[in-house]
Amino acid sequence: MIPGIIIEDAEMDVRVPVYTNEFLKIHSLLIVPMRFGNEVLGVIALTNRTDGQPFTYSDLSLLQAMADQASVPVHYAGLKAELDRKRQLDRDMLAAKQIQSSLLPQQLPKIKGVQLSACNLPAFNIGGDYYDVLHIDDEHLGIAIADVSGKGIGGAMMMAVCQGVLRARALQEQSPSRILSELNRVLSANLAEDMFITMLYLVLNIRTRELKFARAGHERPLLKRAGCETLEALDAKGIAIGLAESAIFDEAIHDVSVQLTSGDVVVVYTDGITEALDDRNTEWGSENLFQTISSDASGNVETLIKTICVQIALHIGTQPQYDDMTLLALKIE
Repeated sequence: MIPGIIIEDAEMDVRVPVYTNEFLKIHSLLIVPMRFGNEVLGVIALTNRTDGQPFTYSDLSLLQAMADQASVPVHYAGLKAELDRKRQLDRDMLAAKQIQSSLLPQQLPKIKGVQLSACNLPAFNIGGDYYDVLHIDDEHLGIAIADVSGKGIGGAMMMAVCQGVLRARALQEQSPSRILSELNRVLSANLAEDMFITMLYLVLNIRTRELKFARAGHERPLLKRAGCETLEALDAKGIAIGLAESAIFDEAIHDVSVQLTSGDVVVVYTDGITEALDDRNTEWGSENLFQTISSDASGNVETLIKTICVQIALHIGTQPQYDDMTLLALKIE
């Protein structure tokens, strides 16, 4: 507990300022803390008794009692201000959550010959994951999945910009790498220094079943061939959006093409899926994801997505989710 201070002869104490003006001279000084519990909210200082005598310990006790009483309304005034700020922040966060929710597909398009299913589980009110499915034209389907390093309102804003650029350019450009290059050019100027975006963009030719994709530092797409129990992680070079200038980014990224056939399944995901932690801080891991996909015999991607989510939930148990989880699968019928 911080005690009060009595300075009977302030003119002889080096801690007290000296003034030449008689009106400002300090002859004696009394200082007490304004305490609320173990917290000191401020101090009250008195100088120069009206009778010219030094302050006494009785004066100290009386002033301390007054200071303790005065601390109560000061403390609660501060709490009210904090509560008002929190309420405003909550309103802002709710608005951002509503905006972010509107960015994600409310329902996936129905495409003849293609099964689609997805799930998005944000760790907090506002997540950093984004996915989209675009019906580009009668022959082409665009699929995007991204992870913004910054969460909160900043991440939601970047998701909104990302969606706007993607949807505007996807109808004019069928090269995934050129789409990602355009996103890097537009978004890099608006990203904070500590923020970047990993993204995977795929374009499926529904008629020929050719799948083209480009990868900007994101997790690799997984391919399960019909009748095959092993998975193939499809690789493509590239760096995350916002980490390099346009010339370097464009040089690093390129399209990869793979031919799909009936029964093939492609799964894309964010790192929150494989990095989900249990109560021993053990990650669910890529091996468990691969095993779950490989052993699925349902023939239905919606069932596959649900199975993966159940397995992750069993792994996590009662642990709070610390990262966003997004998962999307498509199957060629």
